Amino acid sequence: MKQFTTTFLIITTLLFGVLGFGQTSLEAGDLALLQYNSDGSTETIKILVLKSLEANTTFSFTDKGYHSVDGFTGNGNNENTQTYTATSAIKCGEIISIDLVGLVLAANGDQIFLYQGAVGTPTFIFGLNVSGSSGTWQANRTNNSNSAIPSTLTNGINSVALPHIDNYKYNGPLVGNKSTILTAICDKINWIG
Repeated sequence: MKQFTTTFLIITTLLFGVLGFGQTSLEAGDLALLQYNSDGSTETIKILVLKSLEANTTFSFTDKGYHSVDGFTGNGNNENTQTYTATSAIKCGEIISIDLVGLVLAANGDQIFLYQGAVGTPTFIFGLNVSGSSGTWQANRTNNSNSAIPSTLTNGINSVALPHIDNYKYNGPLVGNKSTILTAICDKINWIG
């Protein structure tokens, strides 16, 4: 019986590996936002893949504001979350275009966080904040149009804060190593609106 169990476990492990039921674990900076569009009948975001993704890899994004004490929970934080699943492998350097479904970016300012895991205990991958006139993160979320930066993200390294404009797109270089590209993406001077 022990030999059968061991053989069954080995075959099952190999089968799942061959069929591609795995998922790439992502960390801060493995994905980066390149576009934010809060006007239009179909709002779209574009994401640069900075770590190759296996088929069936999932990550989520939300326009919920972050609060340093209660995270994404708390009163007045009733915005939505959407999940993306890679239907096939995606190579590092590719750009994913995603139409937002049920997630509406506010014209008076909003934010987008990319993360893996549950919304209550997310592993943050990237953050973008479009609020106010100065292009900074707020000390804490006070409404759905602003946000604090989670402690696992760093502005200028794996997140960017931009002055409020309804639509933005990254307009800088996409050459170099991962760190060089992220530094350029996270520099607000490389965004146009």
